[in-house]
Amino acid sequence: MVNHTEWYPPGQVCYPPELPPYLRDVYVLKPIVGLPTDADLIGIHDVIQAASKLSAVPVMHDPSLYMQLADHLFGAQMARYCSRYSLVVFPSNATYTPPIATLPAHISVTLEPVCGAPSDEQIVKVQEALRSYEQVSHIPALYDVHVNMELSQHLFDLQMGKSQLVDAINVALTPCHS
Repeated sequence: MVNHTEWYPPGQVCYPPELPPYLRDVYVLKPIVGLPTDADLIGIHDVIQAASKLSAVPVMHDPSLYMQLADHLFGAQMARYCSRYSLVVFPSNATYTPPIATLPAHISVTLEPVCGAPSDEQIVKVQEALRSYEQVSHIPALYDVHVNMELSQHLFDLQMGKSQLVDAINVALTPCHS
């Protein structure tokens, strides 16, 4: 799908949560002004991954921070989604293209473009690919943060596409009252 960057407000700001000192000393999340870049999304994923690993240490487990980071990622991914699909009038007209990067051989899932409303099976396929890919995040030769970010965005796009179709169906089925 074509990016419609002119649609997304250039002054729109997506604010990150305040990071605790143990993360702030290593990671910097700045407010995202306008359309999020790949680096912005990768940075959010990096902090979420670090927070997830540190959550095994009882004094560093902070469910509130994890929720705030997830909200920040959601806002950034929503901005990307809107820039790509906001001008699609009917969800059935959208085409969701997976990342073009080649996935490692151990990931047996083959991702293909999804035309129209995504099915549960298509969404599960992307979830499986993302989960399998994240399992090799500790092996630099097999893992690329950019591919992880693209897989995550593709999953988000499919979930939003399905959600919009469900919303459209619910609106169409809601009786009008005079």
